[in-house]
Amino acid sequence: SDTFGIHVTETTECTLCHFKYPSHRFTRFFQMVPFELWRESWQRSGGQSAPEELLKGTYSRELRQCQKCSKEADVGFEVRHTLEGSKGPPGCFALLVQWLAGAASSADIGVVTHLMPLTMDLSMVVSNAAPGTIYRLRCMICLYGAHFITIAFNPAVFQWVQYDDAKVTPLGGWDGVVDKLKKGRFQPEVCFYEMVPSALLPEEYY
Repeated sequence: SDTFGIHVTETTECTLCHFKYPSHRFTRFFQMVPFELWRESWQRSGGQSAPEELLKGTYSRELRQCQKCSKEADVGFEVRHTLEGSKGPPGCFALLVQWLAGAASSADIGVVTHLMPLTMDLSMVVSNAAPGTIYRLRCMICLYGAHFITIAFNPAVFQWVQYDDAKVTPLGGWDGVVDKLKKGRFQPEVCFYEMVPSALLPEEYY
C-alpha cells in the first residue's frame, strides 16, 4: 500500500442542510473516473479547467439520500478527500476509466486522450498533499475487442511502446500513442502514474 495506495480521510456534506456524515479513513488503490462525467465536467468548464480540477470534479459530488433533510429523494453531497499527513503520498497511483460501452468510438477515445494528463500535481486533486507533488503517466492497459494490450513509456529507448500477445511495437512520442489509440479504437482502462523524482522536471521525461 505504500507503493500504490493513497491514504485519505473522506468527508461528505449535504449541499442543502450541510449535514455531515462521520468521516472515515481508507486506502484508495485507484481512482475510478466515469468517462461521461469526465467529459461533462470538461464541457461545463468550456475547456478551461486544468486536468487535475476535472479529475477532482468527477468525484467531489455525489447523489444520495440525506438522513436529515431528504430521506426519500437523492440530494447532492460534496465529497472531500484529505491525504493523511503521517502516511505521505504513494510512489504510484492508478486512474480507472469507466466506460459505458465495450466499444468506444474513435471520437470518445480522442476526448479521453485530450483530458488525460501526462503529468499532474497531486495537491490539486487531494487536499493536504504538498504542492509540487508531481506524477507522470507511465503505463496504460487498454481494451481492444476482447483482448488487452499494454502501452508503456520505455526510458531505455525514450519512447512509448505497445506490448501485446504477439509482438512489441515502438510508437514514438505521445502523438503516436494518440494516433494508435484512435485508429485502433484502443480504450484506456487503467492508467498508472508514478511520482517524478524531485530532480527531474516533467518536461524532461517525454
